[in-house]
Amino acid sequence: MNKTITIGSFSRIEGDLEIKVELENGKITKAYTSGTMFRGFERILKGRDPMDSLVFTCRVCGLCGLSHSAASSSALKEAYKAEMPPNAYYVKNILLAIENIANHLTQIYMFFMVDFLNKKYKDISDYDIIAKRYTPFTGESQKKVIYARKKLLEIMGIIGGKWPNSLVMQPGGVTKTLSLSEIVSCYGILSEIREFLENTLLGCPMESWLENRSFSDIEKWMDDEKNAKSDLGMFINFGTKTGLSEIGAGSEKLLSCGAYEEPDGTFWLKSGLYDGSWLPFEQIKIEEHIAYSWYEGYDGGIHPSKGITIPNTRKENAYSWSKSPRYNNEVIEMGPLARMLVGNNPLASDIFKKNGSSVFTRQLMRIHETIMLAGKIKDWLDNIDTESPFYIKHNKLKDCSGIGLIEAARGMLGHWISVVDNRIFNYQIITPTTWNFSPRDSAGNPGILEKSLTNLEIEDPENPIEMYHVIRSFDPCMACTVHSVRGTKNDASFHLTI
Repeated sequence: MNKTITIGSFSRIEGDLEIKVELENGKITKAYTSGTMFRGFERILKGRDPMDSLVFTCRVCGLCGLSHSAASSSALKEAYKAEMPPNAYYVKNILLAIENIANHLTQIYMFFMVDFLNKKYKDISDYDIIAKRYTPFTGESQKKVIYARKKLLEIMGIIGGKWPNSLVMQPGGVTKTLSLSEIVSCYGILSEIREFLENTLLGCPMESWLENRSFSDIEKWMDDEKNAKSDLGMFINFGTKTGLSEIGAGSEKLLSCGAYEEPDGTFWLKSGLYDGSWLPFEQIKIEEHIAYSWYEGYDGGIHPSKGITIPNTRKENAYSWSKSPRYNNEVIEMGPLARMLVGNNPLASDIFKKNGSSVFTRQLMRIHETIMLAGKIKDWLDNIDTESPFYIKHNKLKDCSGIGLIEAARGMLGHWISVVDNRIFNYQIITPTTWNFSPRDSAGNPGILEKSLTNLEIEDPENPIEMYHVIRSFDPCMACTVHSVRGTKNDASFHLTI
């Protein structure tokens, strides 16, 4: 019997999300992702002072607002031809890394691992341990990660003044200087974060985990009982039993614009397109399509610097407020896995060859990147010279344009600004979620999540936990619980409210 399942609306920071799939004999034949809320930040910014973008864009997202600050300040830096001192690069990298780690830990513990509590898995060994650790509010690991996340945000306060909605990042650098005592305080907090990561997430020193360069290395790592009983060990074990490496196949093309820029213009994690091998990243190849989005103004794809955001709620065949970004007219995947592959990380390369872009691979690389970042932050702190400047005053230009591209937790985030007569003429934003959760493009090609859901086998349409795993592996800023189901198992169509 054919069925249609609609899951929505997800509680989602970057806009509400609804997923509709068509089932035939228990397998998804078509999937549609719909962003169901329009806010129009790009329209709000038109006609304003360019510096106002720093105030508005940090409020686009409640979890990654600082990433928007970084992208916006970078766009203004390019537009105004501003310069930043070395200290500013280190501080921006620390702040971005802290926010990305906080996002990763939130996704791992509060969004993803909770799904292992699903009734489908209650007969699998270690289910009682899963329940003890990851039950919301009361789980042992849940309580520990909340404390660790709180400590991470203390570093945000010390370095960035506050979080969220910090205005510390400016075109010419950062507006808060650091004293030696503040840096020492950050070292102390980092030691607490390391303790959490090593004792709870890993079960071993961070350096020991980072020595793993292949899946066979991980299998040997799992032979240690302490490692196997850690939260990461539990994910690897339970993820294997639940078949996460066999679902959620994404794209063979993954993209990163480069992450954590250094004073010399290089990136700690380099930019590029992974397509079996490394290819250089060219932002001019980015285009947005609106064929199936509730917008009008153009056909085909156009570069975001010329982007148009004109709502049309009556548009035929449209089903999402999200546009459809494409790179060189191809569907692309973003996120931690992309950054690791583009950066030629040996563990990522080996697991990708083994499992492809699966749910298991995405989650493991999110954890792997968390550990890498936690170790790198100390290096940036070490490089800060408290006696040197953190900010260089810049001049405003009457007519200019700029691009700000950074890697947020979920992937590439881009801001494009055009200034005419000291006012914002056009402002366009493409978030990672827009890439990963896009609807079909002008050629009818499904977005990456739609592609990942297609051909997925659903054992129980009333409890499509397989879908939840795939959706959450892309981390669409959601924290979900099924509250009600309208319809019965015999209906051809039913709706799950999340």
